[in-house]
Amino acid sequence: MSDSLKIRLHEAMSHQKAGRLAQAEQIYQAVLAEEPSQPDAVHLLGLVRMEQDRDEEASKPDGKALALLPRRPHFHHNIAGVYRRMGRLQEAEARFRAAIERKPDYGEAYQGLAPKW
Repeated sequence: MSDSLKIRLHEAMSHQKAGRLAQAEQIYQAVLAEEPSQPDAVHLLGLVRMEQDRDEEASKPDGKALALLPRRPHFHHNIAGVYRRMGRLQEAEARFRAAIERKPDYGEAYQGLAPKW
């Protein structure tokens, strides 16, 4: 990954953390226009859309991120959360379990499997 790409990703993440989701989304999309298979930009774009309650749109980038780097447990965990919010509970459970398989001490993934009270 080039230094300029790293800088833009960090800039987008700063916007995202500060709640400036539209700015973050714009940068992630620009990065992906240049490098369509950049897994972090794909994944983070999915998270922005999730934060905007655009779950259907969020599931597409996160699914692509999984295909690009299937061993990253947080990719599985985050798409599981999207699936759960969409009511796709079996798919959510499978992704939470996949996150745990890749990182057995992943506490948030175990919490995702817990029943909601």
